[in-house]
Amino acid sequence: LSLSGGLNSRFSDNVTLAPSNETSDVETRADLSLAHKTDPGKCEALTAANIGYGVWLDDTYDPENYASLDFSGDCELARGLSWEVSDYLRDVTQNARASDTPDNRTRKNVFTTGPVYSLMLGQLDQLTVSAKYGNTEFSEPGNTDSERYIGRAGWNHTFSPSLSGGLQVSTNRADLDTGVEIDTDTASVLFSKRSEERRVGKEC
Repeated sequence: LSLSGGLNSRFSDNVTLAPSNETSDVETRADLSLAHKTDPGKCEALTAANIGYGVWLDDTYDPENYASLDFSGDCELARGLSWEVSDYLRDVTQNARASDTPDNRTRKNVFTTGPVYSLMLGQLDQLTVSAKYGNTEFSEPGNTDSERYIGRAGWNHTFSPSLSGGLQVSTNRADLDTGVEIDTDTASVLFSKRSEERRVGKEC
């Protein structure tokens, strides 16, 4: 576990990112960061988080809270079977066509969880099957929240120590809070090539 904090100020001669009638201001922000990694074991997790609070000297914007989170974890339930959990939190722009200012930001949280099963079919082939549930939420009501159900199956074959490839099929169902349902099915052919470096040395 590690903790770190900081206090910094930044000046901008155009804080509103306007094409004309620019506004200057200074933002002072206090930040606290946390990082944690569990010891190796049947359950493992990796966390990186940051929270901050910023104020503007001339009150161009209201005081604002900042937050970000990256979390991933998994637990081995049985041989080849594990349960995975991940969470991703960021401050993002609401309207991609508008300027990236505090008035155009919202907090987005993406949560995903589900089982993953891997089975070795001999020494060269591996089958992986997973089923995930995902939930996406925004802090501002103008954005569309959604729930996702994702199923994926893949087969991978090792052709050589540096070359592998396989097939993958997946289905993705998204239920938006507007009542719209979006279904996506994909099939992919995957190849992976690892280059090997050879070093030639000369002894004197």
